[in-house]
Parts: sequence; structure tokens; C-alpha cells
Amino acid sequence: LIIGIEVSVTLDAVTQILSQNTQLVHAEFRYIYSSGWVAQWLVEQPNLQTLKLGGSDKQVLGSAALDVPALIKKTPNLRTLALCSWKLLNSFLDLDFSVLTKLEHLRLEDFPLNPYPRLPNSLRSLTMDVHRGTSHLANLTHSYLPLLTELELSGCFALVVVQHLQEVIQQRRGSTVVTDAFPSLRKLSLDADTSYNQLQDLEWARNVEELRLQATALTDAVVEQLPMLFPRLTRLDLSRTRVTGVGVKAIVQQLGGQLAWLGVNFCPDLGPDAVEWARGRGVAVAHQMYVDLGGGRKLRYGV
Repeated sequence: LIIGIEVSVTLDAVTQILSQNTQLVHAEFRYIYSSGWVAQWLVEQPNLQTLKLGGSDKQVLGSAALDVPALIKKTPNLRTLALCSWKLLNSFLDLDFSVLTKLEHLRLEDFPLNPYPRLPNSLRSLTMDVHRGTSHLANLTHSYLPLLTELELSGCFALVVVQHLQEVIQQRRGSTVVTDAFPSLRKLSLDADTSYNQLQDLEWARNVEELRLQATALTDAVVEQLPMLFPRLTRLDLSRTRVTGVGVKAIVQQLGGQLAWLGVNFCPDLGPDAVEWARGRGVAVAHQMYVDLGGGRKLRYGV
């Protein structure tokens, strides 16, 4: 069952649909209108494996209206859970996803957390907004994630959180070898300002094949070091960074024919010559830009 953004559905309707269809395995509600009513999850959903709840721009109670703790109790066999575009209108929302022992994919996108939640050991992919500092890390100390293959963090504390998760794994294993932390990790996305020194600390991510460092202040000096820090890269997204043609050429040359795709959308210092040069060497390049037409209008161009 998928109800897309074209249809605005109330949170009350969502709970009723699920209550009356307990055989559902997959359910998505992408644009939920939330008034002052708190969801009542009255019926257990033993067959539900995928649940995605997207909030609309009309929210009175924000994420508190979902009553996530009650939802978790009624969906014990979830493998995929996505909670997206929900506001944090309560100052405190302590969540424990660790009881979902079969959960493999968790997406908390545009879903502010205070504090960070407990996470299940079974997770293989995690997407999470991280805008809270070290005082909110207590629950993550109990989150042991050795099976992660994909990790996507956005927010000013992305590096703090990821380093903490890495340290938890090392402590559990009694290992001092940093590269043992996430042996299965192949895809890493950090939407936060990162310096070269901070990237050096990501030694545990050397096996990553897909790397996304969007919306950062990365310059050529840092970009040119990426192939050394992440020698297995096949896909690299540097959109909205300060990379220039010099950095693009350095990456392509150092990785040789290994690099299959490069994202450089909306990079203000990058010209078309370097893009075409990379394409001429077999790299698929995503390159879009805006042209200011005046009067607040912009034209997007490129591929």
C-alpha cells in the first residue's frame, strides 16, 4: 500500500487503515496531516515489514503525535522504518528502536532527535539527522552496529556521532584496530562541514565504495587527498562544495578507471571544461548549475 504526496491523509486515517488491514506487509503514507490528535496504535501488525510515515507542512504536535513508542510495540517484525519530515515540538523525545530486533533499515530524515535514540544491532542502513552535541549521546553508547553497510548523517554533529558509534564497536570487540569498526560499510554520506584532519579520522571507512560529502566547505586541497583516504571509491558526490577543475582532474587521475560516477552539482567554482574532461575518461558526471535570471528567478541547466 502506497499513498503518495498527491493525497493528504490524516494521522487518524493512517491508524484506521492499518488497524483494518493487519495482513499488510508494506505501507507508505508520504504526506500525513497531523492536528492536535495523538495517534492510537491499538492493533498489532505482525505482518508489517515496511512502514514509511511522511509528515506534511501541517503539524500541530509534530513528531510527538506519532507516539513512536506505542507504534514500535505494535510492529515487532519491521525490517524497514522511515519517519520523515516531522517537527520536534516537544523538548524531549527519548526513543528506543533496539526492541525491533529484525529492523535492518532505519531512516529518520528531517526528524529532529532529542536525545539520540537507542538503535538495534540488526541495522544495515541508517539515515539520521544529528543536530545535538555530546550531552545527547548516552543512548548511542548502547547502540552496537557491526552490520552497517550504509550510513548517512546530516547536521553539524555528524562526525561526533559517527566517531562515537565507531568507538562503541571497538570497545565491544576489545579491539584497538580502528579499521575493524565497520568492516561491511560500503556507502557513507556526511552532510556537514568537514576538514582534512576530520576526514583523516575516518580511517575505519577506508573500505567505502560510495562517498557523499555534499554541502561542505571542501576545497581542492582536501579533495585531492580523498583517493588516498578512500582508495576503493567508485562513486563520489561533491555537490555544493568548493571543488574546482583542478580537484576533479586530480581525483579522476588518481582513481584511474575505478571511478564510475562523480556528482558535482551546484559547485560554484567548477567550470564545464573539467566536467567534459572527466566524461571523456569514462566517468559519468552529474553537473547542474543555476543561472540567475533576476527578479528572484533561477534557471537550472546541465545533466
